[in-house]
Amino acid sequence: MSGIAQLVIGAVAVAFLARILTPADFGVFTMAAFLIGFVATFRDFGLTMATVQSTELHHEHASALFWLNLKLSCGMAVLVVACGPVLAWFFGYRALVGITAVLGVGIAVAALANIHQGLLLRGMRFGATAATEVTAVLLGAVAGIAAAYAGAGYWALVVQQLIFFGGLGLLPWLFCSWRPEGYRNSRRHAGTAAHRALVYYGKDLSLSKLVTQLGSSLDVVLIGRFAGAGPLGLYQAAVRWGMLPVQQLYIPLTRVVVATLSRLRADVDQYRAGFGTAVRSSAALALPGLAFLFVGARDIVLLLLGPQWLGAVPMFQALTVAAFLDVVRLYCTWTYLTEGRLQRQLRWSLIATPVTMLGISVGILWGALGVAIGYALAKAMLVYPGVAYCLSGSLLRPQDFWRALARPALTAAAAAALLFLVQGWALPAMPLIAGLLVQGIAFASICVSSWLLLPGGRRDAGEMLQLLRLLRPAAPRRDPRAGHA
Repeated sequence: MSGIAQLVIGAVAVAFLARILTPADFGVFTMAAFLIGFVATFRDFGLTMATVQSTELHHEHASALFWLNLKLSCGMAVLVVACGPVLAWFFGYRALVGITAVLGVGIAVAALANIHQGLLLRGMRFGATAATEVTAVLLGAVAGIAAAYAGAGYWALVVQQLIFFGGLGLLPWLFCSWRPEGYRNSRRHAGTAAHRALVYYGKDLSLSKLVTQLGSSLDVVLIGRFAGAGPLGLYQAAVRWGMLPVQQLYIPLTRVVVATLSRLRADVDQYRAGFGTAVRSSAALALPGLAFLFVGARDIVLLLLGPQWLGAVPMFQALTVAAFLDVVRLYCTWTYLTEGRLQRQLRWSLIATPVTMLGISVGILWGALGVAIGYALAKAMLVYPGVAYCLSGSLLRPQDFWRALARPALTAAAAAALLFLVQGWALPAMPLIAGLLVQGIAFASICVSSWLLLPGGRRDAGEMLQLLRLLRPAAPRRDPRAGHA
């Protein structure tokens, strides 16, 4: 539910910012943000998820992880600041030196609560983690809009991101009563076998994220270098609304699912059933949503961003297709994380990333739209091999995976095809918001009716309601101190 709240806040913020700032402003910020996103992908070095996934975690081990995480994050922040002049030279914008310096500080601040987030998730306190994330997004949005109205230009986007990082790094301390030992005391536990196991888990996860991010960052580098800030701003808008909505939904959901399924591994039948429920329920929300974004792309861009952003519509549609296909990779990630097979995930990343980079590199010959189409084609090529590789040696069987995805995918595709065919002649001309509302109601009606009419539809709907209850704020739980963290 926090992902939906963040998505709504982000949509409102962008609706304001896109009408004050230009695509070029967003493009300049994206030139720096791609490096920040690259670093943020592994800003917790996998230690947050290691905290969640570990069978047993003592207070002293959590303290050692806290100080290790802080040292690594500060080193990463220094590296980001040092890269500022290189980015300015490569893209040809001197302002990138200052932007990267400010955002580098934000990376270090955000890392202050990585272990606290892990402990909240470990204690199944999903409401607390949701509250911190939503509040951080809200504070950043308000600050960014205020700065934009004050005439800050692209610096308004920097302010928004910096305040967001500050919220991530400070707010979890209010919800989690755990406090780390002093640095000297924690060093005594840094070399123990339990500590090394947690670090190795985090290392493999971070390396896998690093390799994946290498492939997905190439688009920004090529468009920014060869097309400039304006096309990059349009492309980034397409990425934000064509792909990021599903990612924002899945980031908090992944934490919930991994924390839950990690405790079901001992019972294979329960594990398979739980995985199927999580996939079916989440895909029933994500896939129809992406399908509707594809069909209503032009009206959605007009509503969210305004007429100066209409050039992003074709890229937006291509990237919604890529996001639809990429959902499969996210479910594979759940399997890797819950079963602790991070080295296998890393090996697949080393296979998949060159394919993604090839699609992007060929696509740049046709500009930003070519990059979006090349990225989508690469994702299509990787779907089946990625699942087959993931499930080899897994507790899950192929039928567990594909059966859970079949109904949501087919329902979404059928509803999108039907609406796409009739929207030009069956729907009357009407104001923008009213037209989108009518299309949304028609699309949702098709999805829901076809879902319920198919065999097992009502049962699956009940499972979705159970998952939504799980995502509601949980009752506070005491944070163990001397025994288990």
